[in-house]
Amino acid sequence: MLKKRIVDLEQSFEAQEGCFEFNGQTFDAYSFIKPYIFSGIQLGAKPESGSKSIRFQLKQLFSGIALLFSKCDTLIFSNSLERRMVKEGVIDKTFHPIEQKLGKRAVVIETKIPGNHFSKAQYVNKRVCSRSVFFLLEVILTKLIRPKYPEEFVLKMNEFMETNKLNFEAKHLIRKGLAQYLVFLWFLRLKKNVSQIFLTVYYTNVGLIMAARQRGIKVIEHQHGVINEQHYGYYFSRQPAVNFFPDSILVYGESDLDFFEKQVISSYLKPYLLGSYILTYFESSAHRKEDSIKTVAISLQDCETGIVAYQTFLRLAELNGEWKFVFKRRRLPREYYEQFPPLPNNAFFEEELNIYELISQADVHLTAYSSCALEANTLGVGNLLYNLNNKAKDYYSAKIKSGPYNQYADDLEELNEKLNNFPALNSERTKEENTRNFSKDYQRNLANFLSDIV
Repeated sequence: MLKKRIVDLEQSFEAQEGCFEFNGQTFDAYSFIKPYIFSGIQLGAKPESGSKSIRFQLKQLFSGIALLFSKCDTLIFSNSLERRMVKEGVIDKTFHPIEQKLGKRAVVIETKIPGNHFSKAQYVNKRVCSRSVFFLLEVILTKLIRPKYPEEFVLKMNEFMETNKLNFEAKHLIRKGLAQYLVFLWFLRLKKNVSQIFLTVYYTNVGLIMAARQRGIKVIEHQHGVINEQHYGYYFSRQPAVNFFPDSILVYGESDLDFFEKQVISSYLKPYLLGSYILTYFESSAHRKEDSIKTVAISLQDCETGIVAYQTFLRLAELNGEWKFVFKRRRLPREYYEQFPPLPNNAFFEEELNIYELISQADVHLTAYSSCALEANTLGVGNLLYNLNNKAKDYYSAKIKSGPYNQYADDLEELNEKLNNFPALNSERTKEENTRNFSKDYQRNLANFLSDIV
């Protein structure tokens, strides 16, 4: 797999013209292809998590479908990976306070993912319907539509993907994006009262955004992870000819505002300071563990780097029997990890508590480059980052400065040495050092945004 940095690849790809006309609108083919190329480069071979299971999606097909025909002025597009169990019930960790403030004005359209799927009966907000029916329509249309492709651009993209063993075909990805556009253009024509859309991960929703823009509907994105120059969704070496971005993005902290101010897409995408609701919630409600055993909370990842890191973390646990190692998986089923050596007696997978609760009760947070590393400091816990293939430093060196409570290690030996010399918790100092990454004024920022924009 190609090892060039994302920033270098961007400069070569964006010099190629991929604009074309469809349905009287100008589209950028690169906007449809880019997420697949860079996801493949960054994440490598991803194990199958079951999230695309046709059987599972068919079971969700009609979940909450009547809500699609209810009167509302706001649509919120999210996914079940955002769900967390709290004392009130199951909430969307990103959009819950916005859902509560908008009430019956909003309907949530949720992508259902098996790895983190709660019963809807547990949801605090019941105004949620499945996105599966839209996916089905998109699959059908992808097979039927035949646009006029930018042939030279398609040829170059296919050559690159074939050379780098990326199992995609450019024309199929273009049709897939256009199918999303057509499905939501039809749907939004039916929903005449809708004036605004909230979503995460804009770059997998470009067709939806283009349809909303054609209908004069405002689109607001909520940040969902780390944003930096290594993020293919937000770093561009030149301003795209077509505006396929949301109107605005709600960001976690001042460091993200600084990032967008320097980007060429700043004329398209306006950032607003918000913060993180779920961190605000768990920072105020977290309680420390009662036992005295030193604990490592481990955020696993489903990518190639994450799987290699898991095997190193197992060996680290074997070397440190006096520590407790608590693993938290993401989407991969528990059975997937059974192909590796068994867990030592001082390690286990936690299935009940969520990752925020685990981090709050830990002495150290360990990961390769999960976005939980950015969040751990706000919960008062330091990070030990496994810098495998330099991923951790690529992602975090600008936001998580190396120091006593945030340490990077390149191999097992260095991980072991730094774990055993990690300083005792200093929650207040750790939180304070992270205030530029996560605003402390979430509630005030949200109230200001809703009163000014929504």
